[in-house]
Amino acid sequence: MTTGAPAAAIADESQPKSREPTQSGAQPVGRLLSVNVGLPKDVSWQGRTVFTGVFKDPVAGSRRVGRLNVDGDGQGDLAGHGGEQRAVFVYQIGSYRYWERELGRDDFEFGQFGENFTVEGLVLHLINHTRVVWPPEPERREDLMAFKAEPIVLDEETRAELERRVRAATTSQRDLRRAMIILLAADAMPSRQIAERVGMHQSHVAMWRQRFLANGLEGLADLPRPGAPPLYDHDDILKMAALATMTRDPDEPEATWTYQALADELRDEVGVSRSQLWRILDDMDIKPHRFKGWINRRDDPEFWERVQDVCGLYLNRPENAVVFSVDEKTGIQAKERRQLTRPAAPGRACREEFEYVRHGTASLMAALEVHSGEVFATDIVRNNSVTFIDFCEQVDAKVAPSLDIHVILDNGSSHVSKLTRSWFDAHPRFHVHYTPVHASWVNQIELVFSIVTRRVLRRGNFASRADLVSKLMRYIDRYNETAQPFAWTYSGQPLKVAV
Repeated sequence: MTTGAPAAAIADESQPKSREPTQSGAQPVGRLLSVNVGLPKDVSWQGRTVFTGVFKDPVAGSRRVGRLNVDGDGQGDLAGHGGEQRAVFVYQIGSYRYWERELGRDDFEFGQFGENFTVEGLVLHLINHTRVVWPPEPERREDLMAFKAEPIVLDEETRAELERRVRAATTSQRDLRRAMIILLAADAMPSRQIAERVGMHQSHVAMWRQRFLANGLEGLADLPRPGAPPLYDHDDILKMAALATMTRDPDEPEATWTYQALADELRDEVGVSRSQLWRILDDMDIKPHRFKGWINRRDDPEFWERVQDVCGLYLNRPENAVVFSVDEKTGIQAKERRQLTRPAAPGRACREEFEYVRHGTASLMAALEVHSGEVFATDIVRNNSVTFIDFCEQVDAKVAPSLDIHVILDNGSSHVSKLTRSWFDAHPRFHVHYTPVHASWVNQIELVFSIVTRRVLRRGNFASRADLVSKLMRYIDRYNETAQPFAWTYSGQPLKVAV
């Protein structure tokens, strides 16, 4: 049977001929749109394997029609296909159009419904006692060919977003497939090939094409699923959130909410399980079992003025002056581990003995020269005004007499006592700048103390107080060899998060 020329397809002439007279000169009363064949194969269907030849593909060229099949076609289960009377199956183009409307699709290809012949109009006509199927005329063939899906045209922004989804390692598989469908469709790939490429059925490919054409990128998202009615209404969820965000009664021995305790509290009023309560609270980003320490900033009218004063010294060094950031680090424990620390090994972190022997404490007073990065420090026994004044006299002796000294201090008692203020009044080249209350983060010497804690103290092992002090001083001397000023950028202006 030739589907590309207006010639008749002749059926098996070995069958007994009819005694009816010949109808010579008969005209075609139907049109053959496509000849489709397929060999039987194992196909997965609803959880089981079926041996069938129902899946057909359009073919070109001549095909001989037999009683049970067409050349190149085979049906593994004739009974399931309709028996011998329908072994060679014909399907009207009108049925395609019906299912296109019913299913909202436009991507059906010939052979989709397992037919050997896709036709328009009447199928059979007798000529010389031979069954004949007429192909369409060449000039009308294009009008009756398979449906073409509506083309998809992408703008640069949409294409870039779809390509990003395909490249991204965090894109889910369903979103990845949907993006690939649209990109391949935009490149004019047929729906059948797209289905094979992405591992989906053609009907799903057609659905995502239609949804994209209707709603763009939003159409590729999942639609809300109906599901079962919610077990908990709006008021119930508010009760869960309210209880989880309440502070427990001070008389209650348990200070922290647990999910089980919350579920027990809500048992009579709401009746929610611990796991369900966790899911609901997690969806609202409420975690009653977690906490963070924080401190309220006092309502200090001088806060911004003081911050800007200190930050101004960091950013703009006064002429003929040196700027020091001064503070104390007290209560440093001289701890000696009872057992030696085991070094790190492949696949194992360093192991440090938990138990230790405490050999007393030490305190460190230090001054950071802000614009050079060098640190001057000394060991102190007591942290009081006399000790602090003695340290200031050491600083005074180190600085050239021609330079003014700007000192940045917090509001510690030894820094604001009458004795200390009197000493500053008696030494006019000292200019004192106090940080706001509860704002030690403005004092750069705290950065040095943080470095010392991480590099020396946290994993250090000290056999005595003297050993602790010795190691602290040796580290500071080594630090000064390569000291650099800190890169300070904050100007003291209110930030958006602080307003």
